[in-house]
Amino acid sequence: FPGFQTLKIQARSLDPVDAANLSIECKRKLCRFFEETLCNVGKHATGATKLIVTGKAIGKIYSLKIIDNGAGFQSGKVSKGRGTKIARELEMMTGGMFTRKRNSPQGVFCEFRLFLF
Repeated sequence: FPGFQTLKIQARSLDPVDAANLSIECKRKLCRFFEETLCNVGKHATGATKLIVTGKAIGKIYSLKIIDNGAGFQSGKVSKGRGTKIARELEMMTGGMFTRKRNSPQGVFCEFRLFLF
């Protein structure tokens, strides 16, 4: 993927997910969402030099963030592809929350907050 060729910094910190109460389908969708988001960085984050991936458990919330400093996207021109579809399905299944926005000063900030019961 072209977006990975210019990366100089890759930071990752992933806490384990307490998935005891998640169905197999939720676990699959969470993995697919993660995969799609990373692939989107590789496909679309032109010129990215930094990729930060974090998964943090805070109480009963698990926050998965993927942040790059690539070219970003123009407002209103964000594709609603497979990753967005999976995120919306996860929201319905778990009561979670999906966020994608411009990263300042450039790039994309993507987060899925999963509420663990």
